[in-house]
Amino acid sequence: MARTIHIVGAGLAGLAAAVRLTQAAANVVVRLQRARIAWRSMKAKHFYPEELGGNRWRIWLIDCEGVYRWASRRDSEREWRTYLNYFTTQSPILTEAFQSAYRMAKAA
Repeated sequence: MARTIHIVGAGLAGLAAAVRLTQAAANVVVRLQRARIAWRSMKAKHFYPEELGGNRWRIWLIDCEGVYRWASRRDSEREWRTYLNYFTTQSPILTEAFQSAYRMAKAA
Protein backbone atom coordinates (compact mmCIF):
# COMPACT_ATOMS: atom_id res chain seq x y z
CA MET A 1 0.00 0.00 0.00
CA ALA A 2 1.01 3.65 -0.11
CA ARG A 3 3.98 4.67 1.97
CA THR A 4 4.97 8.07 3.29
CA ILE A 5 8.63 9.03 3.01
CA HIS A 6 10.07 11.16 5.75
CA ILE A 7 13.16 13.01 4.55
CA VAL A 8 14.33 14.46 7.86
CA GLY A 9 16.73 12.03 9.49
CA ALA A 10 16.33 9.48 6.70
CA GLY A 11 19.92 9.81 5.52
CA LEU A 12 21.14 9.31 1.97
CA ALA A 13 19.06 6.19 1.36
CA GLY A 14 15.86 8.07 2.24
CA LEU A 15 16.86 11.02 0.08
CA ALA A 16 17.65 8.70 -2.85
CA ALA A 17 14.25 7.03 -2.45
CA ALA A 18 12.55 10.44 -2.36
CA VAL A 19 14.34 11.51 -5.53
CA ARG A 20 13.26 8.30 -7.32
CA LEU A 21 9.69 8.88 -6.12
CA THR A 22 9.90 12.44 -7.41
CA GLN A 23 11.01 11.11 -10.79
CA ALA A 24 8.10 8.68 -10.87
CA ALA A 25 5.62 11.47 -10.06
CA ALA A 26 7.10 13.72 -12.76
CA ASN A 27 6.77 10.88 -15.26
CA VAL A 28 3.06 10.56 -14.42
CA VAL A 29 2.52 14.29 -14.97
CA VAL A 30 4.26 14.13 -18.36
CA ARG A 31 2.32 11.01 -19.38
CA LEU A 32 -0.96 12.78 -18.58
CA GLN A 33 0.14 15.79 -20.62
CA ARG A 34 1.21 13.67 -23.61
CA ALA A 35 -2.13 11.87 -23.53
CA ARG A 36 -3.78 15.31 -23.49
CA ILE A 37 -5.58 14.49 -20.26
CA ALA A 38 -6.47 17.48 -18.12
CA TRP A 39 -7.07 17.28 -14.39
CA ARG A 40 -8.17 20.50 -12.74
CA SER A 41 -7.37 19.33 -9.20
CA MET A 42 -4.02 17.67 -9.94
CA LYS A 43 -2.11 17.98 -6.67
CA ALA A 44 0.55 15.94 -4.93
CA LYS A 45 -2.00 14.87 -2.31
CA HIS A 46 -3.82 12.94 -5.06
CA PHE A 47 -0.70 10.92 -5.97
CA TYR A 48 -0.29 7.86 -3.75
CA PRO A 49 3.03 6.06 -4.15
CA GLU A 50 3.52 2.34 -3.78
CA GLU A 51 7.09 1.12 -3.45
CA LEU A 52 7.62 -1.90 -5.68
CA GLY A 53 11.15 -2.63 -4.48
CA GLY A 54 14.40 -2.06 -6.27
CA ASN A 55 13.85 1.71 -6.10
CA ARG A 56 10.77 1.41 -8.34
CA TRP A 57 7.43 3.07 -7.68
CA ARG A 58 3.84 2.78 -8.83
CA ILE A 59 1.80 5.97 -8.53
CA TRP A 60 -1.91 5.57 -7.80
CA LEU A 61 -4.10 8.54 -8.70
CA ILE A 62 -7.12 9.28 -6.50
CA ASP A 63 -9.94 11.84 -6.47
CA CYS A 64 -9.89 12.15 -10.24
CA GLU A 65 -13.06 14.18 -10.55
CA GLY A 66 -12.70 16.88 -13.16
CA VAL A 67 -10.53 14.80 -15.48
CA TYR A 68 -11.19 15.37 -19.16
CA ARG A 69 -9.63 14.56 -22.52
CA TRP A 70 -8.14 16.84 -25.13
CA ALA A 71 -6.37 19.25 -22.85
CA SER A 72 -4.89 22.29 -24.51
CA ARG A 73 -1.27 23.29 -23.94
CA ARG A 74 -2.62 26.12 -21.77
CA ASP A 75 -4.58 23.60 -19.63
CA SER A 76 -1.48 21.43 -19.22
CA GLU A 77 0.73 24.36 -18.24
CA ARG A 78 -1.84 25.66 -15.74
CA GLU A 79 -2.17 22.23 -14.14
CA TRP A 80 1.61 21.82 -14.04
CA ARG A 81 1.98 25.17 -12.21
CA THR A 82 -0.77 24.18 -9.76
CA TYR A 83 0.86 20.81 -9.10
CA LEU A 84 4.33 22.33 -8.75
CA ASN A 85 3.07 25.04 -6.40
CA TYR A 86 1.37 22.48 -4.17
CA PHE A 87 4.35 20.12 -4.31
CA THR A 88 6.90 22.80 -3.45
CA THR A 89 4.79 24.04 -0.57
CA GLN A 90 4.64 20.55 0.92
CA SER A 91 8.19 19.38 0.04
CA PRO A 92 10.44 22.40 -0.53
CA ILE A 93 13.62 20.32 -0.17
CA LEU A 94 12.70 18.41 -3.35
CA THR A 95 11.70 21.38 -5.51
CA GLU A 96 14.79 21.37 -7.74
CA ALA A 97 14.82 17.57 -7.98
CA PHE A 98 11.18 17.60 -9.08
CA GLN A 99 11.68 20.35 -11.66
CA SER A 100 14.72 18.53 -13.01
CA ALA A 101 12.82 15.21 -13.19
CA TYR A 102 9.98 16.93 -15.02
CA ARG A 103 12.35 18.48 -17.59
CA MET A 104 14.01 15.10 -18.15
CA ALA A 105 10.67 13.32 -18.55
CA LYS A 106 9.49 15.92 -21.07
CA ALA A 107 12.72 15.55 -23.06
CA ALA A 108 12.46 11.74 -23.24
